[in-house]
Amino acid sequence: MKKVISALAMAALVAGGAFALDITGQIHSGVTLLQGDDVDNSDVVTGGHVGRFRLQASAENEEGTFGAWMRLNAVHNDMGTDAASFDVTGHAWWRPTDMFWMAIGTNPDGFFNAEGRTGWQFYQAAGDARVANAGNFTGLGGYAGFDLQGDMALIRTRDAFFSGFGSANMRAGEYDVMGAEWGLAFTISPLEMLNINIGIPFITGYYGFSREAGDVFSALTAQVELNLDFGRIAITYDGHRADDGAIFAYFGMGDDEDDLRLDIGVSFHLYEEDSNLGTHGDMGSMIYVGLGVGANITDDFGLRARAVAGFGTGDYAPFGMLLDLLPFFSISDNLTAFVSLGMSMFAQDDWEDSVFDWHLNPYIQVSAGPASFFAGVRLWSTSTMDATYSVSSTFNWAIPIGITINF
Repeated sequence: MKKVISALAMAALVAGGAFALDITGQIHSGVTLLQGDDVDNSDVVTGGHVGRFRLQASAENEEGTFGAWMRLNAVHNDMGTDAASFDVTGHAWWRPTDMFWMAIGTNPDGFFNAEGRTGWQFYQAAGDARVANAGNFTGLGGYAGFDLQGDMALIRTRDAFFSGFGSANMRAGEYDVMGAEWGLAFTISPLEMLNINIGIPFITGYYGFSREAGDVFSALTAQVELNLDFGRIAITYDGHRADDGAIFAYFGMGDDEDDLRLDIGVSFHLYEEDSNLGTHGDMGSMIYVGLGVGANITDDFGLRARAVAGFGTGDYAPFGMLLDLLPFFSISDNLTAFVSLGMSMFAQDDWEDSVFDWHLNPYIQVSAGPASFFAGVRLWSTSTMDATYSVSSTFNWAIPIGITINF
């Protein structure tokens, strides 16, 4: 018996040693020391969160033909233990040749992502610490804070840029719901510079064989990607978006080390007639145009900027846009100052007034390798609309601090 146990233990060690295992983690947390607004008799409040408590593991065999990736997330905010939430995501993959790769599962960062630096990379860890409000790329907690009873009032950078198969997609389906896709993803690379990327949501939100095959395949993601010397070009069809899918075109130029980085996105979201009727009328299909720029102007001064504009094609065509500017200054080797400022607006043909919101958010980052401390001041407006379509705006302020650590 001892020999059998020893043999099994040795077999487990040999099998485990065939895969190289890498484990990383992150803790991103913050508190809002004080927050208030200009509403009569409103309270000054405080709050806090551990917005990201994350462990990630990845493994692959020595030949690089099989591997796996897994992420455990835990989030806790200031509403008590009942507000804590956990999720596990991941996928297993197979690469038999350099020309073919496939995975089953999901990737919340998005397989085949084509948004460049306009998404998470704009505010980076400052957004995770919530010292800066990163909501404009997903629309969650954005500065506009405005939605008109299901009408597509908010505008997000991910309307113009493809966030990837597996990410939480905005404006997915007829009822404008969010959904992270789980299923089969694969890449065919007939040439070194050419990738054909496919994602099919076989698993998303369902158990067993409960969907028509046609519905699953019509919700697929298909992308043609060119990686050229001067930049990356991606044309994507996402059948999970809108009513009849969405088409994204992307061009990206420049690496993180380059002094100039450019991201351009154009998309067309296809809606059926009157499907987005809302409280006004048919807004038609939506067209979005996005731009992202990053520039290192000197060794100590740089600028990030992103902008998106969108408009409808229907009888009650809306128009919306957002603009984020982020100049930053290196004060010392480990201290950087940022000044986030921007605006968002939305208008519709039958409105007398447009909705306009703004933000001003200076903050500092003190870094020591993979760890950072953030502190800042947030000033922003939030618009609301009553039943008579009268727009009112609230001025808000907050003093947040946060710590992020990657290990």
